[in-house]
Amino acid sequence: MYGETILIPAILKIVKDFEIPYNTSSWILTACLITGAEMTPIVEKLSDTHSKKKVLMIIMVIYSIGTLPCGISTNIMAMVVSRIIQGIGIAMIPVAFGIICEKFPEEKLAIGQGIFTAVFATGSVVGLGLRAAVVEHFGWRMTFLSIIPFAVILLFIIIKFVNIISERLASKSENDGVDVKGTITLIVMLSSFLVALTLLPELVSYKENNNNNSLLYIIT
Repeated sequence: MYGETILIPAILKIVKDFEIPYNTSSWILTACLITGAEMTPIVEKLSDTHSKKKVLMIIMVIYSIGTLPCGISTNIMAMVVSRIIQGIGIAMIPVAFGIICEKFPEEKLAIGQGIFTAVFATGSVVGLGLRAAVVEHFGWRMTFLSIIPFAVILLFIIIKFVNIISERLASKSENDGVDVKGTITLIVMLSSFLVALTLLPELVSYKENNNNNSLLYIIT
């Protein structure tokens, strides 16, 4: 939440540096969110049949790998690809909730979930408070690079302190695997919608220009 919130004021500077239309910049935010939505059911299935801690560690590593290229990208394509990799990190949320359910006794489960949920608001507040200062004094690239130390610290905490002694893993009979067809349908549907929103202003502008040219030709 810190990383996504602090990125918002940097969009205009990224548009200027990359020399792209403003509507194309929507990919910077939505590529990450769409990837997270698409990967969440896949990661949730994997965490049911494999160790939740291992899955969480892998996602944290992938998220960190995707964050660094975001901060050094020189064009919109590299940025979007990096954001897609970074978006896999959003899929860690159900895994984290699963770990809380495993670690906390039933009478303290609400406390654990409450603390976890409160962290989202805290991350947003920190991002909102620092976003203008970071972008103004350090540039938009620091909005990504500043996340890396936190990601490394969190990965260390997961390795060192998160231990699930009696984790229950689903068997093959309990878990039919990833719904490949459903996942592909979701990816195509969401991606097509975003592409349509991106291209719509250009199509409208193109039709308006054609209509104006036709009218000018008739008058002449």
